[in-house]
Amino acid sequence: MPNYIIAAIDPGATTGIAILSLSGRKIATASTNEGMADAVRIIERHGTPSLIACDVTPAPEAARKIASYFSCRLFEPGRGIREEEKRQISKGAGVENNHERDAYAAAVLAYRQHQNKLRQIESLPDISHEDKERVSHLMLKGYRLKDAFLELREPEPVQAKTVTGEKAAARPISTEDLKERVSSLARENANLRLMLFRLE
Repeated sequence: MPNYIIAAIDPGATTGIAILSLSGRKIATASTNEGMADAVRIIERHGTPSLIACDVTPAPEAARKIASYFSCRLFEPGRGIREEEKRQISKGAGVENNHERDAYAAAVLAYRQHQNKLRQIESLPDISHEDKERVSHLMLKGYRLKDAFLELREPEPVQAKTVTGEKAAARPISTEDLKERVSSLARENANLRLMLFRLE
């Protein structure tokens, strides 16, 4: 399963990078003088971004390009962030320079904007950690929660293929098998509807 993350950058001659888990835990901070390509490599090393963040509005073009590269939404704070606020947010986070500090502050603010919804998803019973992470990832990417839950179920292939690519003969399905399958899907559908109701 992909390791979903919130990534933030502070682009410039030196680019600051910060990585958080979807639970808001700091995973890494880094900085590079090798440009956006290296920043992308650093981000990819830690996981699959669900959201890209920056600390200024409007966002720098470099931040927009990285968000586009990862097919993510871009978080912009919508207001100016004071230096003192950035220092308070990054206090004790182990940042090594102002670029990492600014990126870390952006990542934390992006997480805080979605914190309540992420915590609600994390607290859902009867759903695996992997599914919670996927729903959170899709929500951050802009999916409605209803659609995010629907994405958890991918259609199963009707026929298997052999190594040569030829279709294998489909196994006959009995009426009992079909009834059991429908019953299982109905229970799962009811559980997902209940989870969605709780979140809404």
